[in-house]
Amino acid sequence: MDGTSWGVEIEYADASVESGGSNEYPTEFRAYPKAVGELLEGREFH
Repeated sequence: MDGTSWGVEIEYADASVESGGSNEYPTEFRAYPKAVGELLEGREFH
């Protein structure tokens, strides 16, 4: 497959949410990795 794909799964105690796509990100997606990076205090995540 050519291009970029992404996916995210968020789990709560009583529910979970999954989302993903190929070759295009939601408009506000760039804020997500930045926020996770801040929560992880700069450690890498994949």
